[in-house]
Amino acid sequence: ILSHGYVKLSSFFTGLLLIMFAGFFGFMTSFSFGRYLLAKYPSFLTAGVFSSTGPTRKQVMEGSTTFTLYGLGWKEKLSAPTDQHTTKPDTRIKLTIKGPEPGYPLTAMCMVQAGLTILQEQAKLPLEGGVLTPGVAFADTSLKQRLEKRGMTFEFKALN
Repeated sequence: ILSHGYVKLSSFFTGLLLIMFAGFFGFMTSFSFGRYLLAKYPSFLTAGVFSSTGPTRKQVMEGSTTFTLYGLGWKEKLSAPTDQHTTKPDTRIKLTIKGPEPGYPLTAMCMVQAGLTILQEQAKLPLEGGVLTPGVAFADTSLKQRLEKRGMTFEFKALN
């Protein structure tokens, strides 16, 4: 599977600020004294972006996240996992996932629901085990529905 990651910024100015911040951060972390200063005064040196205390409960509860994923593939499903398509991809899709703040509630919710799914739906998991991507591991389970019950939304849209 070929994958590319992109970040969409609100403006060109935001992009310039991000580049300047990354350059400053990279420079500061190159030296032990810079790392010491960043650890000692994170809020001051990052203009309040980071702090040693973390977000407040109110900030976490008011936060949200949106992931937008684009996929390119085939309408035709192959009969065996080892089969290969002989044509170029003919289908494009967009998946938009919305949920709570990703650092705290979303991570905990996904981990707990994935763990419960593994415990309660073992018969629906791939029998071979091993290292699996979440899509393969949970394809035939109710994980998506469990997450939807807790406020996440998954919107699929065909782009063809």
